[in-house]
Amino acid sequence: MKTRATLPLDFLYDPNGNQTKDFDRNINTIKYNLLNLPNTIQFYNGNQIVHTYDAGGRKLRTEYFSLYTPIQIPLSGIYNWNNRWDVLDTWEVKAYVGNFEYHQFKDSEDDYYSLIRINNTEGYVTSLTSPSYFYYRKDHIGNNREVWKAVANTTVQRTQYYPSGLPWKFNNGDNPGWQPYKYGGKEFVEMHGLDEYDSEARWYYPAIMRTTTMDPLAEKYYDISPYAWCANNPVRFVDPDGRKVVANDDKSQRNIINTLTTEEAKYVKFKKDGTLNTRKLNKSKSQSDNMTALKTIANSDVKYNFVVATADGEGNNFYDKGNGNFYYGITMMPNSEGAPSAPDGNVWVYTASFLSEEKQAENTAHEGYAHALFYERSRTDNSYDPFHRHVTQGSVVWNEELNMNEFVSTRIDSNTRLDQQIKKEVTQTRTNYGKRTKK
Repeated sequence: MKTRATLPLDFLYDPNGNQTKDFDRNINTIKYNLLNLPNTIQFYNGNQIVHTYDAGGRKLRTEYFSLYTPIQIPLSGIYNWNNRWDVLDTWEVKAYVGNFEYHQFKDSEDDYYSLIRINNTEGYVTSLTSPSYFYYRKDHIGNNREVWKAVANTTVQRTQYYPSGLPWKFNNGDNPGWQPYKYGGKEFVEMHGLDEYDSEARWYYPAIMRTTTMDPLAEKYYDISPYAWCANNPVRFVDPDGRKVVANDDKSQRNIINTLTTEEAKYVKFKKDGTLNTRKLNKSKSQSDNMTALKTIANSDVKYNFVVATADGEGNNFYDKGNGNFYYGITMMPNSEGAPSAPDGNVWVYTASFLSEEKQAENTAHEGYAHALFYERSRTDNSYDPFHRHVTQGSVVWNEELNMNEFVSTRIDSNTRLDQQIKKEVTQTRTNYGKRTKK
């Protein structure tokens, strides 16, 4: 990143909070569609990037216009460069058709299409007739660190990152331009000095670890900037794009399966990154309480993370000291009341690792299908309360030994609706686990 701005302000924004100018990157104007996605990026020297999206916000096409001779664009001006070969040097187009990616190149003499790659979660193939297979080597948070060519058994691209996702200065042989899918597996667009990741819901500028538009879920964590990336902690958190249940370890995946019947479990499948396959889950016709709860959170725009660990997200150890003094797990939600809060706007469901397999399944149902479920429902119906409401009740009882009345206090949960949900889900889990293990 270079500071090029000569004005007091580096950036300007529209009333929706979308960045419209970036003087450091010589961006003259950014125009947005109704989904607050950038459809035209006009640079001061005349170069231009134009995106086309479908009604749901999926990118279908990107056009890169490069001028033969730079010109000065008027403030807030946007030009239409289609077929303007009197000033254009090249007009490049990338088209996205499902997981197929095409390239169209135009200049004053040539105009041709070609297939770039067919993408999948593990890599890509470059041709249907004479295929070459390439695979990604990823780090622990899903960043593509190397690209490996299968037949030649060689590494064709290496990428190292700053914590924000900005690629380091490359060494000889790293081939940074070999393919653009890098940090988080997202496309890194460098053309004309844009240097942003297309993270689908928003565009992300890693040089300053900020997005160019506001987070549509910003009201869930008002204490964090709406332009922040991964709650300002990309080392710990990732932002794949919501609408996910993620079991972050094998035991969490096992626990979710163990809350269900054997037949229901046939519809539970996890991807390699721990993400639950929602499409397969939704094919189940089961209407059991546990399956209904799992479907509800799986189809949310909030990401629900299931974790088995020795401590919660703030480092507080789980324990069982006997006599009812225990801490088996917790559901960390945004802006929790009097309890550890999730810092990233998502929900984290923790289960103590020292519990038996059966008890881990029961706690998963307790936290995930009661607390997390009620949090999800409370987003549209405030009659649902995801928190325990403990109150102390007192009564006078006769003590035979002392031959006198005495006052006895009892701590009870006044949130009876949540308490009943917990008992129902745990009982169903206990039954399902018993049948699964023939107890």
